[in-house]
Amino acid sequence: MPKSEEPKRRTAVVALDNFAHRKGVKKALDEFRERQEKKRVETAKALRSYQKVMKQEGYEPGRGASRKRGAEVTELETKKRRTHMFQKPVQQAEERKKGIEESQIAKEKSEKERKNRLRERRQRTKMLTQRTKHGQPVMKNMVHDILNKLERQKDRP
Repeated sequence: MPKSEEPKRRTAVVALDNFAHRKGVKKALDEFRERQEKKRVETAKALRSYQKVMKQEGYEPGRGASRKRGAEVTELETKKRRTHMFQKPVQQAEERKKGIEESQIAKEKSEKERKNRLRERRQRTKMLTQRTKHGQPVMKNMVHDILNKLERQKDRP
């Protein structure tokens, strides 16, 4: 195969600006890590010297998070508890289920109330439409209806 027909290989060329930028980012990350490590070491030194002084004076120095609280904490309490992987979706499903149950209960209650009002309305209509054998309304039912209306008005305000 002649050299002119060989496929040309592309070399990975990085622009100068891009190269400089990457180098700067890497340098900044390294500096950040160094600062963090230095801070951690200084904190550890300070805690160690604190513990030594406390021991010399006859006190028991605190350890870890317990020195902040001032009380002894068992290992189980200091360990972080891992949350269950599906805890949030399960909780959402339970809340949704409770919401559905509550809405069903509310629907049943409103349905009962509606049926009760309908039954009372039919009963009232039946009483008011009753007639004597001469075709006149039964006055006893009319008087009871007027009295019931007055009682309802009295209870409202």
